[in-house]
Amino acid sequence: MSKHDDGGPVYPFELQECKNSKGNITYVASTGMSLREYFAAHATDADIEAYIRKASYTNANVDDRVRGRYDFADAMIAEMRKREAQNEG
Repeated sequence: MSKHDDGGPVYPFELQECKNSKGNITYVASTGMSLREYFAAHATDADIEAYIRKASYTNANVDDRVRGRYDFADAMIAEMRKREAQNEG
């Protein structure tokens, strides 16, 4: 279980039809990627550069860029949750 709020599924879910070796059909639900993964994948290079500078990463290696993408995604979800709470109140 992740300690991060992943924002839930980006695409609610789809049923995939699967056939076993006996020819029986079953359905499996697939949620695809989480909103966190979606935000991380769609962060722009400028967003990531800003997070790398803000977080004072020592160098901009691949690990730092990946960490920056997930930091960005976490900030997006936190802001989304904050606005949801404001709208409920």
